Amino acid sequence: MFPMLTPDRARKVQGACWPTPAQEQVLRACFTPPEQLDPPEFSPEYAHDPAAAVLLPLLDWRWGAEIPETLSIEARRRRLALWRQSRERLAQAAALTEALRSAEIDPVFLKGTALVARYYPDPGLRGVGDVDFMVPRARVTDAVDALARAGWSAESGLSKQAIQRQMRAGHAWQFYKKDPNGEVQMCDLHWHPVVRCYSPRVAEMFLQNSEIVASGTAAIRIPCATDLLFHAAAHGLQWSWSSPIRWIPDAWFVIRSGQVDWGRLRVLAAEANMTFRIQLALKYLKACFGMPVPAEAAEGLSGAPARQAREQALLEKPNPLGLIDAARWHAFNFQRLRPFDPVWKDSSDVSAFVSYLSVFFQTTRRRDVIGAVWDKVRGKSSGS
Repeated sequence: MFPMLTPDRARKVQGACWPTPAQEQVLRACFTPPEQLDPPEFSPEYAHDPAAAVLLPLLDWRWGAEIPETLSIEARRRRLALWRQSRERLAQAAALTEALRSAEIDPVFLKGTALVARYYPDPGLRGVGDVDFMVPRARVTDAVDALARAGWSAESGLSKQAIQRQMRAGHAWQFYKKDPNGEVQMCDLHWHPVVRCYSPRVAEMFLQNSEIVASGTAAIRIPCATDLLFHAAAHGLQWSWSSPIRWIPDAWFVIRSGQVDWGRLRVLAAEANMTFRIQLALKYLKACFGMPVPAEAAEGLSGAPARQAREQALLEKPNPLGLIDAARWHAFNFQRLRPFDPVWKDSSDVSAFVSYLSVFFQTTRRRDVIGAVWDKVRGKSSGS
């Protein structure tokens, strides 16, 4: 076991980025090289652990008829459901591509859409909850118009002017649309590829080195293998409302492609100020699952500032955060944003931070920030 995964770090809570023992047992059975793997024990309890059950299609893919029948039935049921979901999301990506290209915007699809389209051998091995895509920052308002023409509505009913303001303090915005069956579809419009990564250079690298892949009868644009590995680790190693441990199989399928440029990965990590996080991910993948990560790849990510380790520890805490940790979260987030905002970087610390909070909490006046923060804290404490 990688030594930095202490009991405190590997919290057994849904939403933590490190797997529970049951989840890790399934992952080991799926991804550990045969010569390093003892004969796996297939426990029926896998089906009762919500996060471990998500991995059952992968277990079916690796072991097939060797899985006990009761577990196999559940694994194949889930695999078929994911296959249908992934095919629907790929069709949605093709439709979004058509809608955005009508405005001369070429979207780059992220996360599950990209991984299923190119790196997973079967769409039934990974779910795709919603479709994430990125466009150049300068084209975001044009993309909002194109989405509106295609029937999409912005979350919270935000206008494109309000979304443009929100761009100062975020990385993406969600949109909704009902399909002909009345089901709600969701997509996320990104101007930065991953949360808390605000460097324009990283976004440019994702866009410039993207590639076109076939998706059914259509074609969509996705990031290169290196950028997808960076995205999987950067997005996966932080708390999420749904367990993000699927970053581990995501990383495995990308690494096994043999297309990762480890030097480029180091550049992305440095540009994003996520060197500690990416090194942590690579060491874990190599130590726990024997993934073919070159030793020099992880060693080349050493020497990250201590601040990154402190931020990482905070990002692994279970939500909702207490008042002090929530304040620290915003302090870290503001420090990441400030160098790239032409106003905040030249303003006084207090003035810039209050302005940031006003944008983040969508208040029209700075003096309303305290009330917005209090309402947020009170809502969390009441469980709403």
